[in-house]
Amino acid sequence: MPLRRPLLPLLALSLGCVDAVVDLPVGPHTATAQLPVREVPAQLLDASGALRRVSCGDAPPCPQTGTARVTLQCVAGACALAPFALDVTTGDIDLTAYSTYRDYANALDEVRLETVSVQLTGGRAGNSLGPMQVRWAAASDAAAERTLGTSARVTLAQGAVTIPVSLDAAGTREFVQRVLGGEVRFRVRMVGTIEVGAGALPDPEVSLAVTLLLHLRGSL
Repeated sequence: MPLRRPLLPLLALSLGCVDAVVDLPVGPHTATAQLPVREVPAQLLDASGALRRVSCGDAPPCPQTGTARVTLQCVAGACALAPFALDVTTGDIDLTAYSTYRDYANALDEVRLETVSVQLTGGRAGNSLGPMQVRWAAASDAAAERTLGTSARVTLAQGAVTIPVSLDAAGTREFVQRVLGGEVRFRVRMVGTIEVGAGALPDPEVSLAVTLLLHLRGSL
């Protein structure tokens, strides 16, 4: 006589929720920075657009550029352009714009921030980016920034580079808690420097793009 399987457990299994996990790339989200490279006097540049070698010491000092936004400093016996400051903020990053998030939003059990990366475009080989600090804030409270992570100084081998961000434990933990609590819009601020170094001048406008990788677990 064939065995009869109980119908109720099978029905419950067919109707029950299933634990599911997924990785959600958020971004890239881009912000642009204006650099005062057009204010660098042409006589200080060679044919390739790199800074001419001008020796310096206690006397004579590095020449004046005629603008407060571009200064020369003596580094190892030669004049170098002081680093240009970078301070840009993305527009609102809305998690509900991602269908994967919408699928999990009502049944999220766990959120992890796996990685954060920053991509620069508009630089030149020999330029250096960083160190950088990456901060986040809820769009509803943009003044209350928390550190998301930091990145070390990197010398570019070409005009574009993607650098990993070392995550800050406290800032990351609060970010995850806010997402689990239902926060869906936030902004990312990237603060640091770009240094001309041995390369040519970067573009007058450079772009910084941030990408976050979220790990979601929920019941579907």
